[in-house]
Amino acid sequence: MAEPNTEKVKEKAAEVKDTVKEKSDKAEQKVKESVKKAEKGKVGQHIPTSLDNLTFKDIIKCTLLLNAIMTIGLYVIVSATRINIGSRWREILLTTAKFMILIFGVGGIVIDAIFFFGRLFSLFKVFLGLKAVKLLGVLIFCFAQKLGAWYIIVMSIVYLASCVLIDLCFVYYLAIFQERLESGEYDENGMPKTKQEGEEQV
Repeated sequence: MAEPNTEKVKEKAAEVKDTVKEKSDKAEQKVKESVKKAEKGKVGQHIPTSLDNLTFKDIIKCTLLLNAIMTIGLYVIVSATRINIGSRWREILLTTAKFMILIFGVGGIVIDAIFFFGRLFSLFKVFLGLKAVKLLGVLIFCFAQKLGAWYIIVMSIVYLASCVLIDLCFVYYLAIFQERLESGEYDENGMPKTKQEGEEQV
């Protein structure tokens, strides 16, 4: 009696295995077909798939997007931090840092986009001032937050440092982009002009 039951279980397991494999193959095929359709679509044509097709302007766009994501994450962390921690000065500092990051960080995402896409390079000093206030808010939060476990402190410092680093990279790229556009030796994407383009403008 035990042997027939064992064989039935094995057959059933084999059937289930074949069914799962068939369904997974179909799902994989659908995903590949969807990717091919997306690649040929309007959105897919604007997504760089090779470093050869990546322009300096695309790099700035990627930095802008990453900066926005990191800043939103930063604000979530600051907002979730407990403010009433028994120290009046820490409460004031954390509340101040929260509003600074909200206004000049999260609000700064919109300003970054407007400044970049609108090419408002004449207001670069104002742009730097806003970034400085955001950086000050990050530093205040870094020193005012209540210390916890050592690994939490390390992860917090690494994340905050990453936010600052990406912000500095964005400012750095914008400064270079401004110089390239004003030099006349680069196209609107911040890439060196070819000889043919130079001859046409002459």
